[in-house]
Parts: sequence; structure tokens; C-alpha cells
Amino acid sequence: MHRRQALERLPIFRSVDRRRRAIQAIRTMRRVRRRGFESVGSARYSRPEVEGLQRYLDFEGGYFIEAGANDGFRQSNTYFLERFRGWRGVLVEPIPELYDRCVRERAKSLCFNCALVDPQSAGQTVIMRFGDLESHLAGPDDLPADAAIANWGWSRAYDVAVPTRTLTQVLDEAAAPHWDFLSLDLEGHEEQALAGLDLDRHRPRYILVEAVPPDNRLPRLQSRLGGRYELVDQLGPRDFLFGRTG
Repeated sequence: MHRRQALERLPIFRSVDRRRRAIQAIRTMRRVRRRGFESVGSARYSRPEVEGLQRYLDFEGGYFIEAGANDGFRQSNTYFLERFRGWRGVLVEPIPELYDRCVRERAKSLCFNCALVDPQSAGQTVIMRFGDLESHLAGPDDLPADAAIANWGWSRAYDVAVPTRTLTQVLDEAAAPHWDFLSLDLEGHEEQALAGLDLDRHRPRYILVEAVPPDNRLPRLQSRLGGRYELVDQLGPRDFLFGRTG
């Protein structure tokens, strides 16, 4: 039986609020452990990125953009780069609760609280559904926020209004000298974010995109990149790394 399912069978964990407090306590302990190892120069607990990514980014002092940053650590493809390779960059997270955690976790990064959209949709407000690691735009098929359970039953879902911006607007404000790496994990909205990126002005060396399902979305992503990038690697079942051509 899966560990989560086993825990949920225990009476103490049948309450969502109790489960949430328990998982928060575990995350706090893990953060203390991670920071302890980092204080002596060890990255043992500081590698949440997609496996295989670092062989392309193993250099000092780069600049990154990570959209769908969550809390700044979990499943982050840029945490190790910032902490151990001297990189700097931008984190974009639409859910205010998670954005606040990003600000605390990643003090060296510029953090933006917005949803990334195409130019026609910028400057508006959208409704997001908090889903922890799988937050997404709220749709008509979603359950009411007070009845839905997110993150496999460990925290309650809720809806929140979020401002919209384009990637170009964010990067113009960040004003880095260049961009080495863009990571997009937007639960199916990666194409819209790329539509808001002016590749004539901001052209990262590498772009990592989550594509689910890959058979349907990969060709559209390649078309969106317009021949400026080529697929260089597939890092796991749904993460695709594109490299700049020319």
C-alpha cells in the first residue's frame, strides 16, 4: 500500500486539517535538515531538479527563469543552481500562498506573483485553483473549492484571483544581462506562456518544458518555438529540453 494511503487509514490523519499540519511539520524538519547540510557545503538534500538537467547547466554565474516555482524548493529546477553555482534569476508563482514561501526561501531571486499569458490576455485577472504542486486555472468542470481536495488529500483546494502578465513583461522588469535557462511547469499552460515571450529580445540558451500528454503537446510546443530551438533531450517521461539554435 502507498505510504499516503496507509497514513490516511489512521484515525489521527482522517482530518484534512490534521494531515495538513502533519505535512507542514515534516517539511519544516526537512528544511532545517537541508539548511544544516548546506551550512557545511553539502548539497545532499538540495537537488530537487529533474534528473539529468545539471549536465547541461553545470557552469557558474548563469541567469534563470522558473515559472511554476511553487514554494521555491519542491521540484525546483533552479534551487541548486542558485544555492551552489552562483546563479541568479526570476521565479514566477501565481498562488499568493506559495509566492510568499518563494520570497522567504529564495531571497536572492526576484519573485513575481502572476499568471503568465499571451499578450492579448495580459493586464487582466484570472481565477486559479490552488492544488499545491498541481495548481491550475479554475475551470467549469472543477468541484467547488470548499468540497475539492488538492495534493492527494493533504490540503484543501481553494480559488484565488491572480493578475496576468507576459513573460516578456516579467523579463523586461528583471533586466538581466542575458538568460541561460527557462523552466516552464504550468500544468498545461506552457504554450500560452511561450506565446508571451518575445524571442527576438529574450532568448534563453535552454528551455525546459513539461508536456502532458507529450504526444499531443510536443509538436505544438516545437511549432511555438518556431525553429529557434531544437529538442536536445527528454528528461523523464514528460520533461523536454530545448536548446537554442544559432
